[in-house]
Amino acid sequence: MDSQRDADKHRGKILVVDDRRENLLAMKTALKHVDAQIIEARSGNEALSLMLRCNLALVLLDVQMPEMDGFEVAALMRDNENTKHIPIIFMTAISKDDEYVFKGYETGAVDYLFKPVNANILQAKVRVFLDMYRQKRELEAARRDAETANLAKSEFLANMSHEIRTPMTAILGFAETLLTEGDITKAPPQRIEAVRTIIRNGEHLFCLINGILDLSKIEAGKLNLECLRCSPSQLAHDVISLMQIRAEAKGFPLELKCHGNIPRTIRTDPTRLRQILINLVGNAVKFTETGGVCLEMRLDRQGGEGPIMQFEVRDTGIGMNEEQIGQLFKAFSQVDASTTRKFGGTGLGLAISKRLAEMLGGDIAVRSEPGKGSSFRVSIATGPLDNVASVDPRTCCKSHNTTPGGKAGQETTPPRQATKKIDCRLLLAEDGPDNQRLITFMLGKAGVKVTLAENGRIAYAKAMQAVDAGEPFDVILMDMQMPVMDGYETTRKLRADGYTAAIIALTAHAMDGDREKCIEVGCDDYTSKPIDRKELLATVARYSSITDSLRQIR
Repeated sequence: MDSQRDADKHRGKILVVDDRRENLLAMKTALKHVDAQIIEARSGNEALSLMLRCNLALVLLDVQMPEMDGFEVAALMRDNENTKHIPIIFMTAISKDDEYVFKGYETGAVDYLFKPVNANILQAKVRVFLDMYRQKRELEAARRDAETANLAKSEFLANMSHEIRTPMTAILGFAETLLTEGDITKAPPQRIEAVRTIIRNGEHLFCLINGILDLSKIEAGKLNLECLRCSPSQLAHDVISLMQIRAEAKGFPLELKCHGNIPRTIRTDPTRLRQILINLVGNAVKFTETGGVCLEMRLDRQGGEGPIMQFEVRDTGIGMNEEQIGQLFKAFSQVDASTTRKFGGTGLGLAISKRLAEMLGGDIAVRSEPGKGSSFRVSIATGPLDNVASVDPRTCCKSHNTTPGGKAGQETTPPRQATKKIDCRLLLAEDGPDNQRLITFMLGKAGVKVTLAENGRIAYAKAMQAVDAGEPFDVILMDMQMPVMDGYETTRKLRADGYTAAIIALTAHAMDGDREKCIEVGCDDYTSKPIDRKELLATVARYSSITDSLRQIR
């Protein structure tokens, strides 16, 4: 019995609706060789009730019935979200009047058969709809499997990111401390270079993690874009300034050119557009040994769906053939193995850039010739340009110095400034010993008095004990991933018990929605690992000041 029920569950269900028992029996006989589960209904109301309970492949619907005829049943089916897509074949003994046939199709029927029904014709038609139903179920199952796999991949990447970001906080933090604390002029040059190598490679690993996360977000449809007014010329200048030193180190010029007037502002996501241009200009510099690299800008007012801003990166580098161009935008792909060995890289940048360009309403086009260089043209939508002023190309492309009397992009060593002291009592909830030492050291140098808690349960107890003693903490820096009781549960419990001081989330998770998740449980702000020392100190100072002001008001 159970095996029969399981078999029926996976077969298509056909609902036969007729008010006469003999007609129902005849239909079941005609369909006995069809691999489907036959369900009967003797009225329109009974049929509608069954439709809502059963996942139907097809309805064979009599036209003439008391109380509610077939046309009325079909009309009600089409008005209901759960039944509107079920195929209907009308069956009737009414004369073959075109008016009835038209009315049947008008109410949503896919076919119209006249009684007495030819069993062979009926079986053939029913099998077509059963095949369509099964294909639809298979597609839905495949889509669900894909969504489940995609979710699993996103969760894996988020967890992988957390596990890598956490030790990276200690690696980069302590390496930077070695370069900034004490008199490094007395250290051996080899030691200084070794520390710089650690930082350089750590930052490269950090960029790789971010690239993997970006690609995962794009593929999962979870990468949110902003739409802000920004200056395309200023953005281009920023990219040139950032990349200038790399080009100068290789002995060739990095130029910016404008063709025609450029809008003073456009509407786009400046962060993502900058990411695209940095990747393309960076690649052009990397793959060019002699000659030069140029970033060109132009406005195409005749774009298909509105004005298009174009940024073209030209280089005189190694170039590519057609086969190599075909591999460019595939994730983790390089044009060949020798390129990876000589120039490095993962191949993620271009895959991400192309997807970002598409999300910004454009695309990336490539022209290249081996030995003669490449051209990458990025097109993005500008948004409406009504009443937007233009920038003269002669003004737009004037280079500007980033330092007085220096070249654009020239690096200088800023004078070391004394860290402003922060008079603050802070509870650090963090389970990693290395990160405990690093964060305590960073905050302690700024004058912050740090109390440690290695898990959420201890953090909760210390926070409430401090309140009861009349010496509450100004700020809690709360790691969200801890044993015993994590940061989410701890924050939620503190807020439920009336804790009002600032809580800053500290997490190595960096997927979209992580910040919102922290704010939702009661955190006031969010900072991610690896820790940016200046950002962390500024955030702690801001919230300790707010806490102090609130206490004075009370």
